[in-house]
Amino acid sequence: MELPVNQEAPNDKSPDKVMRWLDHLVIERLHRMLEENNEPQFDTVRALFHEGMKLYKESGFLEKTHTEIAVRSERHIIGYFLPKETPLLLQAAARVAADP
Repeated sequence: MELPVNQEAPNDKSPDKVMRWLDHLVIERLHRMLEENNEPQFDTVRALFHEGMKLYKESGFLEKTHTEIAVRSERHIIGYFLPKETPLLLQAAARVAADP
């Protein structure tokens, strides 16, 4: 079996491998092993990703640092919300849209 590899996103200046195909496979395989051994599985997986360039010299903040939450079954999603449109949110969305 040929394993997938994590890859850089097209048109992204960051050297981070943000397309995490191998990471996804590892998490799914872990859950198959738990299921095969009648062990409890995780409903959600959460991870912090440090990505992008430093925001300023000596910064611990990077421009694309974020947390991702993967819900493994739709039955665990009981609702969601859309953030209120604020000037700051609209400005951030415009910057993302303008960055190819």
